[in-house]
Amino acid sequence: MQLVSRSITANVPARPNHPEDTITGRVGLHALLPVAGGSRAALTATMLRALRGDSLTTRPAPTLHALWKEQLISFTQGYQQEAGPMLTELEADTSSYRPLAALRYEQQTSTHVLWNEGTLLSIGYARYDYSGGAHGNYATTVCSYDTRTGRPLRYPDIFRSGTEAQLEQLLGRYARLVLGLRPGQPLSEVLFENTLPVTRNVYLTSGGAVFVYSPYEVASFAQGEIRVFVPVSALRPLLQPDLPLAGKAELVRK
Repeated sequence: MQLVSRSITANVPARPNHPEDTITGRVGLHALLPVAGGSRAALTATMLRALRGDSLTTRPAPTLHALWKEQLISFTQGYQQEAGPMLTELEADTSSYRPLAALRYEQQTSTHVLWNEGTLLSIGYARYDYSGGAHGNYATTVCSYDTRTGRPLRYPDIFRSGTEAQLEQLLGRYARLVLGLRPGQPLSEVLFENTLPVTRNVYLTSGGAVFVYSPYEVASFAQGEIRVFVPVSALRPLLQPDLPLAGKAELVRK
């Protein structure tokens, strides 16, 4: 699937009526949208809904311009209500040091390709937010699409009902490879618990499925985003029929 990239950014003043200020927040939106194909309209709509964070496909899809306007207004209102008064307070009280850099809030929403082959397209929607403190927070929401129809392939579209217990066992096995643990070594040496729950945040490649866990979801922030690949050979009995995987060579990550 051929895609086109669109990026929009803006600097937002903490205090709009103080042109002398050098403290600003930054907000950005990056989108990838299909260029051509019979399912272009349907695929564009579902990708824009996902970029907005919609969980329902029945909600009307926004235009890219409308999506950017929503994000810019929301960020501007929140940033100026919070950072503006703090900047004024810092100017009035210089007795203690507080870094002005902590008032440079940032919000970035971006789209990137995770898999694009044949009739299977998998996309990651990344979100980064910084609103003061030691570090920002980030997370990636993922979704696969059947480009023949533009249909999103979410968890219930990928896996048969009643297979969660089997998936959890597979995740425990393949997570050890990702986490650097030996077979049988407790997952709790790296994760919060000794099991890895099945996340609905999953996407397909032609060789399997990747389960994505955000920071703090199953481990400390230091562990970062955890992604566990399970090959299609292990998943095949658990998969729904008519997924866009046929005829593809299996890939195994080492």
